Amino acid sequence: MARAKIVPIVDEPDDIILDLRLWTVGDFEDFLTAVNGNDFTTLGRLCSMIITAWPFEGDPTIPEDYRKLMIGDLQPLLRAVNSAIREIFRPGEDS
Repeated sequence: MARAKIVPIVDEPDDIILDLRLWTVGDFEDFLTAVNGNDFTTLGRLCSMIITAWPFEGDPTIPEDYRKLMIGDLQPLLRAVNSAIREIFRPGEDS
């Protein structure tokens, strides 16, 4: 039986720009719920509120453009948001 070769698909773009100060506490709570529930529509809506620039096709301020991203683009986006969240709760701590 043939086995699939697993190839890393994630790059680490440094040019994802976001401002978490644009979220309310309720938005943050909705983000956590959406991540845990794999709710990509809600993730797109919430991320479009805070991400102002990315190195991918489309416009990060348009929620529908998140559904057009490649699978490999999701991890760096979520990593950027998680890094910003970590800085709020654990400032100065390295990941």
